Parts: sequence; C-alpha cells; structure tokens
Amino acid sequence: DVYLGEYPAVRDSWMSVIASQGPSLLSVDISASDVTDSGLDLLKDCPNLQGLTLDYCYRLSDSGLGFLS
Repeated sequence: DVYLGEYPAVRDSWMSVIASQGPSLLSVDISASDVTDSGLDLLKDCPNLQGLTLDYCYRLSDSGLGFLS
C-alpha cells in the first residue's frame, strides 16, 4: 500500500516509481496531489490494484480515469 495523500509535491514523475511495484501494488492514495492523466495512465500496469483514492486531484479528467478501466 502507498499512502501519499495530501502531499501536493506528488507529481507524474512519482507515479513511475509507484507503478514500478507492478503486481504487488494493492492500493494507492494520492489525494490532493498534482498527478495528471499521464501519471495515472502508468497504473494500468498494476493488475492487482484494488484501491485508488483520488480525492481533490483536480488535474485529473474523465479521460484519465478511463485509462484504468
């Protein structure tokens, strides 16, 4: 599990590090971060991701959420 909620310094560059956990990554909280659709797209390679908290992530769009479906 990765909890980085309410840490605004989290950006897309962090997402590649988080996504590198691949199948072992079960949940991620990046609430109130500056992650964009591009960063969220990196999580598509985490097949066992069960929980994703994105509260107050204003730089994400519906398109970005579509990357995960």
